[in-house]
Amino acid sequence: MNFSFPCLLIYFLSLIYSTIPDDVDRVALLAIKSQISDDPHGILNSWNHSLPVCQWYGVTCGTRHPDRVVSIRLVSKDLVGTVSPYVGNLSFLHHFYLTNNTFTGHIPSQIGHLLRLRYLGLENNTFEGEIPANISNCINLKGLGLAGNHLFGAIPHQLGLLSKLEVLTIHKNRLTGDLINSVIINMTSLQRLSASYNYFQGSIPNNIGATLKNLTFFSVGDNKISGVLDPESSMVVAVKVINLEEEAATKSFMAECETLRNIRHRNLLKIVTACSSADFQGNEFKALVYEFMPNGNLQQWIHIDHHHRPLSLLQRVNIAIDVASALDYLHNSCQVPIIHCDLKPSNILLDADMVANVGDFGLARFYSHTIANNSSSVAVKGTVGYAAPEYGLGSMVSKEGDIYSYGIVLIEMMTAKSPIDTMFEGDLDLHKYAKSAALSDHIDPTLLDDGVSASNKIDRKLGCIKSVIEIGVKCSVESPQDRMRIEDVIEELQITRDVLNELDVTGIMQSKK
Repeated sequence: MNFSFPCLLIYFLSLIYSTIPDDVDRVALLAIKSQISDDPHGILNSWNHSLPVCQWYGVTCGTRHPDRVVSIRLVSKDLVGTVSPYVGNLSFLHHFYLTNNTFTGHIPSQIGHLLRLRYLGLENNTFEGEIPANISNCINLKGLGLAGNHLFGAIPHQLGLLSKLEVLTIHKNRLTGDLINSVIINMTSLQRLSASYNYFQGSIPNNIGATLKNLTFFSVGDNKISGVLDPESSMVVAVKVINLEEEAATKSFMAECETLRNIRHRNLLKIVTACSSADFQGNEFKALVYEFMPNGNLQQWIHIDHHHRPLSLLQRVNIAIDVASALDYLHNSCQVPIIHCDLKPSNILLDADMVANVGDFGLARFYSHTIANNSSSVAVKGTVGYAAPEYGLGSMVSKEGDIYSYGIVLIEMMTAKSPIDTMFEGDLDLHKYAKSAALSDHIDPTLLDDGVSASNKIDRKLGCIKSVIEIGVKCSVESPQDRMRIEDVIEELQITRDVLNELDVTGIMQSKK
């Protein structure tokens, strides 16, 4: 048998490297470094011949094989470059994280050679091209994170062979194909799937719950995927993922969980469950799962005209009573009174029957706590335009603060004017505007646009609108002790509703004549 000189050279070099495992990993790592064009923080300066590989930044070696690299973690380091195919030579690699950088180009198919790989995190880079099908060779993979890149093409059906995969995040790409039926349904260990904002198609099979028994998080929104998770007892939910990068986000999450744990009322948004865990990279993850409200929030109905029909006056009064009933329960019927602290239209959700549900308790406080901690440190600013003026002066939260916010919402519902509208400047605010302007000048014109021209009916409707605005004004006076009690608000609004119901009955009877 004859061998050429190059073949013999490669053969002998492979024998040499097989006896010096540290050099195999060193060569691979230096090749990876050579493909990085920008390292603004100099984190790879330690990747040189003067230090052992196991002392290089972001590199961890094993305990059973102390000379072999088992982990590379270069997360959020502003690195720019491509990933060298030499990564496939790191045969002992268990963890490979390049999340939150600017790596470009294709994901090297040589990653499929890493048979010991358990976690691959490439999220939030600018990788492009297709997902290599031979990643399916990484049979020990538990976490695969490819979200937030420019990947396109059909997702390889071979990924379904990853029977140990627990977490798959591929959202915010341009991927196509029948994700659920060709890939996901075969991943019997899958616990979390995040695949929103792609171009996937297909349907959710009826047996997905029985097949994927470990599945706890399933996000496939903004695709063309249809179906329900459990046709026998289906529940559509809304998931609120907490942005933990925001200041006091964890405190807000805990406040919302604590508040919602023991309260039950038909006009309070129902929480299905809460999730507090870590993703496969060890990053903290928190989310709240609510009952889905199909008609969105009150803000959309008042200010955004994509709804083909505006809210009628009767509907608005019913919503106002619903919200007042929720506040009455929070303030007067809970074992410890609860102050919402951030009541506004976007936190008022509407179900299929247009029943209002008050949500977002991220700023809520228990009233006994605010009394025990009588200082400005417990003051809550809430949202500009809706927060009571005394909060800005450092006053502690109070029931009257919620009443102020409610009054502003009432006026907004009748006028379709936001308290942060550009027209309000200097000393003019929504409260003063509603108090001083002529009624015909400041009401939402859609409230009278019901096709009825009878002057007596219009006058009575105007009287109802005026009554609601006056309640809003009384609730939002500057002095907290002079604001209306929520019980009195409900009583007056119920009288107004009775008048409107009478007008509706009269209108129906007249139309039948």
